[in-house]
Amino acid sequence: MPFIVQELIEGNPKIVDARPSETIQAILPRMIEHDYSQLPVVDEVSRPLGLITSESILRALSNFGVGLDQLRVEHASIKAAEFRSDADLFELLDRLQHTFAVLIVDGERKLTGIVTSYDTAAYFRRRAEDLMLVEDIESMIKDFITAPYQLENGQIDEAKMSRVLQQISDGGNTDHKKFRKAVSEYLALHTKDPGASPDHELLNGVINKHFKNDRPPLQFDKLTLYNYIELLLHQKQWQNYQTIFNLDSQALRTLLHRVRDTRNALAHFRGDITAAQRDHLRFTASWLAQYQGKVAAAFGGAQGEEEWDTAVSEPKTQEIAIEPRGTEAEQILPMEDEAEPNESRYAPLAIWLQNQPPKKDLVKPTFAQIEEIIRGELPSSAYNHRAWWANDPVGHVQSQQWLDVGWRVASVNMTTQVVRFARVQERQKAYIHFYSQLIDQFKKEPGYDYLRNLPDGTSWYWTRSAVIDEQHLGSFNFAFGRGNVLRVELYMDSGYEEVNKHLFDLLYDQKSDIEAELGCELRWQRLNNRRASRIACILPGSITDSEEELAALREKAIPTMVAFTSVLHPRVLKLGQVVLAERMKETE
Repeated sequence: MPFIVQELIEGNPKIVDARPSETIQAILPRMIEHDYSQLPVVDEVSRPLGLITSESILRALSNFGVGLDQLRVEHASIKAAEFRSDADLFELLDRLQHTFAVLIVDGERKLTGIVTSYDTAAYFRRRAEDLMLVEDIESMIKDFITAPYQLENGQIDEAKMSRVLQQISDGGNTDHKKFRKAVSEYLALHTKDPGASPDHELLNGVINKHFKNDRPPLQFDKLTLYNYIELLLHQKQWQNYQTIFNLDSQALRTLLHRVRDTRNALAHFRGDITAAQRDHLRFTASWLAQYQGKVAAAFGGAQGEEEWDTAVSEPKTQEIAIEPRGTEAEQILPMEDEAEPNESRYAPLAIWLQNQPPKKDLVKPTFAQIEEIIRGELPSSAYNHRAWWANDPVGHVQSQQWLDVGWRVASVNMTTQVVRFARVQERQKAYIHFYSQLIDQFKKEPGYDYLRNLPDGTSWYWTRSAVIDEQHLGSFNFAFGRGNVLRVELYMDSGYEEVNKHLFDLLYDQKSDIEAELGCELRWQRLNNRRASRIACILPGSITDSEEELAALREKAIPTMVAFTSVLHPRVLKLGQVVLAERMKETE
């Protein structure tokens, strides 16, 4: 069903208009009182004659050079477009791009309403908020269902969850019972023996032969709202929640299925919902939110205000003399990054998550701490709607950021304003698989047989270090980065910011020669607000690509790393000697 203009004017206040013979001085108090920047101009029987606006008044005053008491409405009126209430809303929107407002008339061309750009924005905002309320409700229902199966690291016990899903939703068991009952009833009628019963061994064989369950396993995140409601209230599940809600399951079913009806009306564009439906959505969302903490606590998943256990601000590098450091690549993790000026305002949050230690699978920042990370305020919807925190890889720019670096929102407590981010375990397994195969291929290259086949699930893998007299200057790594790229990189981190930046600058002076020798353009990241610096060859590709695409990525990445290292490694060693010598002189 298309959107129609009528939906915009329903419930609007009584029309305030002007007559052509009135003075501007007479109608201005009317405009100020109602905070209107325009009024429709009508005749004695409410047929529109045009529109008067604050801008048209100013233009008339300027051109006529008279006072407000001498200028009449008809002197400052402009033409206005007219629409019927059953007209297509999007046709009206097209017209509003070029005018202040449009007038709505009935079959006799009498004025019934006025629509401004503000009205249309408010209408679509209201619909968006309605949908967000539905998403909030669905999200809480899903959290309630998964609470018994949530592990300490924020992950779901998928195997246990899958078994429960299959047991609860297996329609085959119901069919089996009906078939057994039908056979027993048939035998009783056929033999005229009320106690007649079938041979159960033979009957089981027939059932197993003809009632095979060929349906694929259910995927929790792909169920419908109806499925989630019935799953929560299923008798095998409801026993987990009865004492928490202290409410009859049928009462809760009535409450939630009304939400489903409203959701269907919104999703299928069946016009605007009623004020009663909107109030019901708000009541349900608020009511369910009261039980979030109780459900979490009942299953040992305390999601209340938790201690902030990862520092937000970064310590500044101390100005100290260079001391020898070990050569093991694991001592320095090549994770520092900074957002580009044209990136999403939530990119710093993705970088912060990406920088978490590899063994840390769960972090619990507050809303305020996230605002500190992104150096800005979260929108009001983040404070009012759980749906803002949904792990939506398509529609939400914010969730695209954390999903891109392998994290997801495990839960969010709107009362205490705490978010629990958990690593995507499947992503870690994918990294292990990718790098295991890459290493097997890479070890066949001359000079790389020392590589260890021990990827640990991180997004990067070390191949070689640049070391002078036991002083680590940098490492050559493969690293999946934000924006669906694989970096073949030189990550420069001696442990001291001044050394890193000096070495980067010397290499950058040779940028043209280096890129010409490699035959490709590199990404030069000085990372002025970080300790380390990076030079990288960028290959398009994501760990979520198909196996065929990842195989092709490996085929390209290996020769790229060989060439990249052969060009940059000797330069790093040569220029590193200069940097270290100068640094030692300064500290003597």
